[in-house]
Amino acid sequence: MKFITGWLSCRQGMRDEFLAAMEPHVALTRAEPGCVFFEYHRHKDDEDVVVLIEGFRDAEAHEFHRRTPHMIAMQADVRRLLAKLSVIETVSDEVIRYDLDFIANPPSPEWIEPDDGDGNGPYRNYRGYTSLFGTVDDAVREASTHITWMKQNP
Repeated sequence: MKFITGWLSCRQGMRDEFLAAMEPHVALTRAEPGCVFFEYHRHKDDEDVVVLIEGFRDAEAHEFHRRTPHMIAMQADVRRLLAKLSVIETVSDEVIRYDLDFIANPPSPEWIEPDDGDGNGPYRNYRGYTSLFGTVDDAVREASTHITWMKQNP
């Protein structure tokens, strides 16, 4: 799985034009076979910043995306409308999932302890804690479910 988080700083006053330019690009990216999710939103504190969150099945799917005609065309708008771009890319085939149910099992005030290297992570004092080591396909399903829920519960 490849995750990309980007902070796109638009030139002053150009955010709305940038968002309009992104609309067809977003639709085409979401239709790519290796795209798991492609989401963006306005930064809550900076009116010129757009936060972009992308997920691709693997690095090859992201490379395919980078070479699509719509991505190449989008680069002209990026150069014209953005002042700065900051990106974090993460590639992983190991997925760690934590399921924490705060309603059924309210945590104590000291529920998070530093990880002491025992393999249980930082959540070992949490009652009802489970940790699942899944596959990339498990992560893709989970991410898709989460994105669907976020869209239905804005």
